[in-house]
Amino acid sequence: MKLFFLGFVLSLVLLTGTAHALRLTDGLFFTVAPNSTGEVYFILPDDVGAGPGKADYFITTMTNWPVDLTEQTVTTEENNTAIIPIKFYSSGRKEGDCSNYTVTISAPGLNLSRTWKGGVCLSKYADVDISKSGGDAKSVLNNNVDLFSAGFRTYTKSAKPGETVQVEVLIQSQASLMIDVTLQSQAFLDKRSFVIQTSQNSEYKGLIVNASAASSGNYDIILIAKARNCSLTSCTKQSSMKLVVSGTESQEGFAVSVFPENLAIKKLEPVTYSFTLQNNYKDEVNFIVDVEKPLDLDSSFVLGNFTVPGLSERTENFTVTPHNSTGFYEIKVRASMNDVEKIISAYLSTNEMVSDVYRNADDVLAGANSSVRAVVDSNVRNWYSSYSKNEYGSNITGYANLQETLDAARKQNASSVQPKPPANNTYVPADGTESQPNPLQWIVIPIALGGAVLVVLMLFRRKKDKGEEFLELSR
Repeated sequence: MKLFFLGFVLSLVLLTGTAHALRLTDGLFFTVAPNSTGEVYFILPDDVGAGPGKADYFITTMTNWPVDLTEQTVTTEENNTAIIPIKFYSSGRKEGDCSNYTVTISAPGLNLSRTWKGGVCLSKYADVDISKSGGDAKSVLNNNVDLFSAGFRTYTKSAKPGETVQVEVLIQSQASLMIDVTLQSQAFLDKRSFVIQTSQNSEYKGLIVNASAASSGNYDIILIAKARNCSLTSCTKQSSMKLVVSGTESQEGFAVSVFPENLAIKKLEPVTYSFTLQNNYKDEVNFIVDVEKPLDLDSSFVLGNFTVPGLSERTENFTVTPHNSTGFYEIKVRASMNDVEKIISAYLSTNEMVSDVYRNADDVLAGANSSVRAVVDSNVRNWYSSYSKNEYGSNITGYANLQETLDAARKQNASSVQPKPPANNTYVPADGTESQPNPLQWIVIPIALGGAVLVVLMLFRRKKDKGEEFLELSR
């Protein structure tokens, strides 16, 4: 009986947590729950750039998905942060519907512009992926599991001509992977290729690279990380930072970065995160930093004050621990100084491989005949049996083969006329049994039962007040 109630609690958490406000970044692909609203946001002038005085920023959104912002003009300036949201509505859409989008912001008076491209899909399985190479929204979300994260400690570094500065490369995973890393840049780098071995303890591995340039200018440093023995597109990660070389003093301000940015895990164990404060002012600055996270995610850090000397950096580590075996979490780090604040987001998902497989399988089953359903059922069962028993990341080939099989089944559906599927296309084994444990079996429940679940939780909470056992989410 406790498992029954637990399933409803997990479902309620997922259903009530589907609305995410995601920081817009290039290559951002995300899902919106049925009859819900997804939201992305960007920050002006931070995400485009600023100049002296106020400036007009012209914003356009191009997509086939219903949104609340298609054209808008925002006037702002440095030290006057404006957070601009774009809402994506799923009303009137059906499971599996997808669309790409393009957001463009230009500031003609400053000769600045920036474009973001990504995609959105309607799905009951929450997911966020970042694919710098872009692509079809459905393909990216169904086949882009973030086995590891790769990036830099900070997004910029400042130096004088001929001065050497240290750039830190970071790699993190909950799987044991051998990852080949290469760096590309017009700047001088004392290391351009190396190998990093990740471990299952979810701690990041770092490597210091010395960088310099003889002439003033902005130098991009591009990181390409590829996991060995993995054919998945997501097993190749790309990230970039900028080395700003100038003989004059750099523009004052501050920045905050977080790592890892996007990571998928299997075990509900602590995951190490870090944020870095860059103080580009000459004098020391006191920052107030807070971490905003979902209720079913524990964090060792919530709020703190940090003093950073002038023209210096400070990095702080903290851990987060998820409670939901099929969860998706956004972690926001907010740093403020006086009246100026900057926000950056990171994303953590648990058992994303399973969510991706079931989302893909649901889409195939929506138009499948009995023979195709039987094939899908058998393949999903066999893969999940292996996934649940083996070490995370040990059967990447099996996952890739299954996704290819599902894609082939979808093409088979498209080439033939199929009978109309039932209203509820949630994946169910063909024989109606439950011989394999399904970690997603409690995700989809009738919304009408939500009120009953709340009543149950209130009753249990009252019992706790009387000293009796309180029903809680299991780890």
